[in-house]
Amino acid sequence: MIIEGKISVKFALLNDKRKVNAIYLSKNKNDKDINFIKKIAVNKGVEIVYKHDDFFLSYQNSGKVLAEVEQRIGDFELEKFKNSIMMIDGIEDPFNLGYIFRNGACFNYDFIIKARDYTSLEATILKSSAGAFDLLNIHYSLDFKKTIIDLKLQGYKIYALQRNNTSKSIYDVEYHQKSVFILGGEKRGISKEILSMCDEYIYIPYNSNFKNALNATSASAIIMAQRSFNVKD
Repeated sequence: MIIEGKISVKFALLNDKRKVNAIYLSKNKNDKDINFIKKIAVNKGVEIVYKHDDFFLSYQNSGKVLAEVEQRIGDFELEKFKNSIMMIDGIEDPFNLGYIFRNGACFNYDFIIKARDYTSLEATILKSSAGAFDLLNIHYSLDFKKTIIDLKLQGYKIYALQRNNTSKSIYDVEYHQKSVFILGGEKRGISKEILSMCDEYIYIPYNSNFKNALNATSASAIIMAQRSFNVKD
């Protein structure tokens, strides 16, 4: 697959989450970032191919920097996860996933997502995450129920971002040292089956009368920040 832009290419080269086959650069482009990319590529034995500017016409957002890469490599074992985990249930839009991953990189989170073929989405996820997709530890779960059971056995407490009669404000919760936050899609939310396995429901209170829910990207940033500032890993 082809990934576009300095940031995506830089993170792909730096983090060893995928194989980089070749770098495509404009013959007419040379700056600090390009020199850094070239240095990493040379150190890792990645081929650098120089192209005329018309080669990049089909990649309008590339900044004339491309890489030919393989699919993101492998999975990450639950036993090696950090104390802060975000589990995503029902969010598959590559832009939303990318934005949420970018939030996670800022607040030092690991991620669990459903196992599926992300090949056609990876370039968009990588770009919209500002490279974070190739920085993060991600577990691809074949069975969320089993994954939650495994996490509980490891001492994690499971929180669902879900507003109901028993939900607590995110500002009134004493977060467990090992915490998993489950975030659902904006249309259907978290599945009932998964909700039944959660230890606690939490919600984000508004300082207004606005009734519509925050989008998933904004909600993820707020809960990640709140937990990070109240529990030190």
